[in-house]
Amino acid sequence: PMGTSKLEQMPRTLASFAFERIRDAIIIGELRPETKINQAALADQLGVSLVPIREALQKLEAEGLVQIKPRRGAFVSPISRKELEDLYAVRELLEGMATRHAVSSLTEQDLAKLRHLVSEMELETQRRNYVELLRLNREFHFTIYKASGRQFLCELIGDLWEKVTRYRAVYMHLPGRSSQALEE
Repeated sequence: PMGTSKLEQMPRTLASFAFERIRDAIIIGELRPETKINQAALADQLGVSLVPIREALQKLEAEGLVQIKPRRGAFVSPISRKELEDLYAVRELLEGMATRHAVSSLTEQDLAKLRHLVSEMELETQRRNYVELLRLNREFHFTIYKASGRQFLCELIGDLWEKVTRYRAVYMHLPGRSSQALEE
C-alpha cells in the first residue's frame, strides 16, 4: 500500500507467509484434524514471532480450517461428512450454472489451454504429485467458469473450492482416485 513503510508492511507479509504454510500443512495432512497446533513450535519452524502465527490462525479460523478455543489454544478443525456433503451440493449447483453459461463462450484458446492442462494432469497423476494435481485441476475448472463472464458466480465458487480443498486433498490420496478424477 502507498504511504506505508516496509516495517509496517512486514507483519502482514509474515502473517501471509505463515497463513499459507499452515494452510498447506492442514490441507496435505501434516497437521491432522482435531490436533492442537503448537504455536511456539510453528513460529520457530517458520522463523517468525508468535504475532504473525496468531494472525494467520485467526484467518484460518475464519476459513473454517482452525478452531480457536479460549484458554485451550488453536486446533485443526475436524473433517465433517455433513459439511462435505453440504459443500458439494452447493458446488454442484453453482458450477453447473457457470458451466452452462460458459459453453457458448469458450474460445479456441480456452480449449487449447484445457487440452494442455489435461496433459499436465496426466503427468502429475503418474508422478503422484497431488499438490500440483490439485492446482492444475482448479485451473482447468476455473478456465471454464471464467468463460461464463459471471465474476460474482466465479468468486462464490472460488470460496467453496477453498473450503473443500482439504477434503479433496485427502480424497486424492485414496488408491486409484487421482486416475479416476483424471478420467472424469
